[in-house]
Amino acid sequence: MGLYRKGKGFGQNWIFAAAGFFLFSYLLLADDVPVAPIRAQVYGDLADVYVLKNERVEVVIDPSVGRVVSLKHIGKNNLLTMRRPQQPSPAWFNYGGSWFFPVAQEHWIRLQDEKWPPPPGVDGIAWKAHGWKNVDGTLNCLLETTLGDRLQLKCSRQFSLIPGKSEILVKQELQRLDASVVPAVLWNGCQVNRPDRLVLPLNRKSLFPKGYQLIAGELLQPLIVCSNIAVCVTDSLVEGKIGTDAPDQWIGAVSGNELLLQRVLTPQPPHGYPNGGCGVQAYINQGLAYADIEVLSPVSELAVGQVIENVIKLSLHYIDPEWNDCRLAAEVEKYLGGEPVP
Repeated sequence: MGLYRKGKGFGQNWIFAAAGFFLFSYLLLADDVPVAPIRAQVYGDLADVYVLKNERVEVVIDPSVGRVVSLKHIGKNNLLTMRRPQQPSPAWFNYGGSWFFPVAQEHWIRLQDEKWPPPPGVDGIAWKAHGWKNVDGTLNCLLETTLGDRLQLKCSRQFSLIPGKSEILVKQELQRLDASVVPAVLWNGCQVNRPDRLVLPLNRKSLFPKGYQLIAGELLQPLIVCSNIAVCVTDSLVEGKIGTDAPDQWIGAVSGNELLLQRVLTPQPPHGYPNGGCGVQAYINQGLAYADIEVLSPVSELAVGQVIENVIKLSLHYIDPEWNDCRLAAEVEKYLGGEPVP
């Protein structure tokens, strides 16, 4: 699976000729066959959310704001922040959770007169959703929306909780529906509640002298570098953002004895990332007691019908909070083992 492909509007004759083959192939992949619907439900004070839960982890997806609102080990607290406005407001609201933007921040100015906050219609909007269970026990929830006006993008995000594992796969797709001057991007973030440390990959051939770039703010102390991994103590930034140009795109956050990792499994091009080439970014806000851990695709000038897609893996792990920074980095490397999705 690559980053780009033509959309469904291309090659109609090929599609019809191959329809029977794909149906046959689909039925052969018995593990992927849906066997039961998953209904939206009430969860605490939230209505109409989708809960994916196995013996290890629980994921709660709220289509009304288009994001994961809870991600946790069974019996533990939510690792993500999640907020609700006290009353409806036309202004942008920082919901938190695990979020997705289809436009890089440097291009928001093409949609509005300001660089901040996010443009209306990009964040906090409602998505269509449905859930189902596969015959192998995988639990799924699909979010879909269309962003018209100047974006002209069809967006889909499928969340899949793997049986017996603390892993959630997120398959994402953006398709250009009509001409637009606004480039597209797959920008994923997890807003982690009160993390102690962040873990980021480094590029041995980095464009940046220190292997990372301070995008905003002022570092009170340098990052700890352990081979090709950097560890950032969240107290080192009052408010600011760090980025790296590592080719293996992943980022982690430690909270107590828990670690959340976010990783891009799809092979990525080497160039074209926002903020001077940073496909991995971390934003720290001490005042609001959270950090956003982020991964981004290259910015894409999509032609009509063209698709940009990738697969993200969110995984939860238990760690020893007494590990020093380099021991933590070494253990993270073990957790990351395995090959990218072809």
